[in-house]
Amino acid sequence: MKKWSMLLTALATVMLLAPAAFAQGGAPAAESNSQGLMFIAAAFGMGIAAFGCGLGQGKIGSAALEGIARNPGAAKSMFTPLILSLAFVETLVLFTFLMIIIKVKYFKWARRQTLPGFFFAPKARTPLPPRFCISVHSKNS
Repeated sequence: MKKWSMLLTALATVMLLAPAAFAQGGAPAAESNSQGLMFIAAAFGMGIAAFGCGLGQGKIGSAALEGIARNPGAAKSMFTPLILSLAFVETLVLFTFLMIIIKVKYFKWARRQTLPGFFFAPKARTPLPPRFCISVHSKNS
């Protein structure tokens, strides 16, 4: 067990340090490269959500079957909470899937919008067109 934990720690360290060691300087990344990375990140995010859902549903099913094995007469009363809890866990994965679709679809729009101090460098704000400005002067003067 100790050998496996040392091996996994060494592997994680190499995986974290290798990109910085082999990074190349040069031209800024193209927009298509950023879009490709967004798809890869979305795939990893969905995979993590599905993995967590599988673990959660497995524990829910295990606990329900253990309860039924201990008390077979309570199987009917355990069925509804079992189905509800499985549906709640699956809903979390569906919400994650929805958020990933929204993020990937509107990624270019999100790049144009600026959030100062967060993910993207702030850009100079453009003034509003005149039709959106409120005039202080009255029309009669």
